[in-house]
Formats: sequence, C-alpha cells, structure tokens
Amino acid sequence: MNFVELADRLEDETLDMCKKWPKTYTFLLTNRTINLASNIYECVVSANAIMPGTEEERTTRIKLLQAALGSLYNYARKIEKAKRRFPLCGHKEGRSDSEEESKSDKLFEKIMDICEEEEKAINGNIQYTRSVKLKG
Repeated sequence: MNFVELADRLEDETLDMCKKWPKTYTFLLTNRTINLASNIYECVVSANAIMPGTEEERTTRIKLLQAALGSLYNYARKIEKAKRRFPLCGHKEGRSDSEEESKSDKLFEKIMDICEEEEKAINGNIQYTRSVKLKG
C-alpha cells in the first residue's frame, strides 16, 4: 500500500475509533487526534502532488513529507495516551473488563501497525525524493 492510501486508511480508522471515546476527552484528546490524522493525510496528498523538477520543488515535497512524519509521531503518542486512560473501542454494556481490554489491545495494535507502515512509506519516499534527478 502506498503512503497516500495508508494515510487515508489511518484517517478513516481514527474517525471510527474516536467517535467511541468518552465525551470528556473531546477537546483534550479526541479533536487533536483527529486533526493529526487529517494533517498526515493532507501533507502526504500535497507532497504527492509535487513531482520535483527543481530544487525548490524537491525541498517543498520533503518538507511536506517531514511534516506528515512529525504529525504521525505526535498521533502515535496521542493514541498511546488515550489507551492508558480508557478502552479505545469504547465501553459496551455486557462486555467484561478483560473483553474490553482485549478488544482495545487489538485496535491499538492495528492502529500502531498502520503507523509503522506509514512511517516506513514516508521515509522511503523522502529517500526517493532526495535521489530524484532534477531537470536541467
């Protein structure tokens, strides 16, 4: 999967996950997490639109990819912080504490796997962009 598709998937997963989080965390954690996921997506889409032909275009593309990477690191920290405070999947009546924890752990692992894959894809793209031969 390429870095744009991964960012899109991460944003979708985040929206689905965050709507189940406790409302008391809306302003402190939920909105910020969603904004970071959206920023990752917007930065990689913008970077992907630039095919470097000049040094300025190369620099702009790399800066956008680095911004996406920075947002990705911050995003992962927010997810870790949320997991320490409540079940990521939302609390459901009738589910035992161990079931809640197991479901939350699986969701956390899924999100972190996407983050790790996206990190590798973005870093690979940065390396590729640095190696592209410029016109002229």
